[in-house]
This record gives sequence, C-alpha cells and structure tokens, in this order.
Amino acid sequence: MNYKIGVVGSEDAVFPFSTLGFATFSPKETSEIRRQIQLLAKEGYGIIYISEDYLAKVPEVLSQYDQDIVPVILPIPAVADTDRQSFGKERIQKMVEQAVGTNIL
Repeated sequence: MNYKIGVVGSEDAVFPFSTLGFATFSPKETSEIRRQIQLLAKEGYGIIYISEDYLAKVPEVLSQYDQDIVPVILPIPAVADTDRQSFGKERIQKMVEQAVGTNIL
C-alpha cells in the first residue's frame, strides 16, 4: 500500500516540505490542528510530520497514535525554536531508553 506524507505546522515550517511535493497544512487554532491530524490519519497518510510548536498545543495526539502502525507522527523542529532542547530529541531519547534499557544517545 502506498501512503501519503503530510506536514502540519506554521507556513514557515511547512514551506520547505511543500517544495518536495509533500501535502502541507497550516491550521491556526488548536482545535483545527487536532482535527487536521485526525483527518490526515483517516485519509490514509502514513507519515505525518508536525512542527514542535504545533505539537506542544496538542501533545495528546502522540499518545493517541503511539500504538498504531500507521500513521507515524514525527515532530520537526519549529523554525523559531532554537533555544530549548528539542521535543523531538527528548522523545527519541525516551524511546531509545525504553527499547534498550538506558539512554545511549
């Protein structure tokens, strides 16, 4: 089965992905972000990238889809978010620690 790739985030964050041909979405309100991700999952998107600033508004979507094979929800760094440790990096470290029993990163 062929899956589509979608990207959700601010216009600045999703623009580079649109040049690669990915479907991009820039909802403004928190409820719209949640609804957009649910719609993409329902429409058969296999990978959904979401900018960290948007993910911070709807963190429950990660746990909602964590046990599903599809879609895979992947955080991407926000354009203006350079001063704090990346949410995506923290998530990967946690997953590695769960898998191998210690943080090896």
